[in-house]
Amino acid sequence: MQYLKSTIALILTLVVLGAAPVAAGVVEDANMAVKAHQAGDLSLAFQLYTKLIESKELDSDDNLLVYAYNNRGQIHLQRGNQAMAFEDFNRALAAKPDPTAYYNRGYIYVERKENEKALADFDKALELNPKYSKAYTARGELLLRLGKTEQGRADLAKARAAQLKLEFQ
Repeated sequence: MQYLKSTIALILTLVVLGAAPVAAGVVEDANMAVKAHQAGDLSLAFQLYTKLIESKELDSDDNLLVYAYNNRGQIHLQRGNQAMAFEDFNRALAAKPDPTAYYNRGYIYVERKENEKALADFDKALELNPKYSKAYTARGELLLRLGKTEQGRADLAKARAAQLKLEFQ
C-alpha cells in the first residue's frame, strides 16, 4: 500500500514538474494505470499507458509521457515481447533523457549480448542519476562477466551503498 501511495505521489509530482498543465483526466488515467500494473492487471495497465501515450494532452517531452513509455515497455517485457519493449524505451529516450529508460534499454542490450551498448546505457543512466543502485548493479554484474573484476566489484559496492542510503532515509 505504501508503494502504491508513493507511486501515485510520483505521478502527481511528475505532472506538477512537467512543462505544461495536464488535464485531470490524464492524471486519473495515470493513477489507474499504476494501480492496475501493481495489481497485476497488465491488460488494463497496458491500455491505460497506451491511452496516455496517444493522448494529445501531453507534450512530447512531458515527464508523464516518458513514465508511460517506460511502464508500457516493462509490460512488453513481462509479456515476452522484447522488440516492442525496446521500441518503447527508445521512444521514452527520444522524448527526454531518462535514467530509467537507459537502464531498461541497457537490460535489453545485455540480453542481446550487445555488451558495449549496454555499458554505454548504464553509464548514461548513472550520469543522469548517480544514486541509481539498479544501474550500478547491472553494470557491475556485466563488468564481472566481461572479466573486469575490479570495476565490477566497485560498482556492486556502490549499488549496496546507494541501496542502504535509500533504506535508511
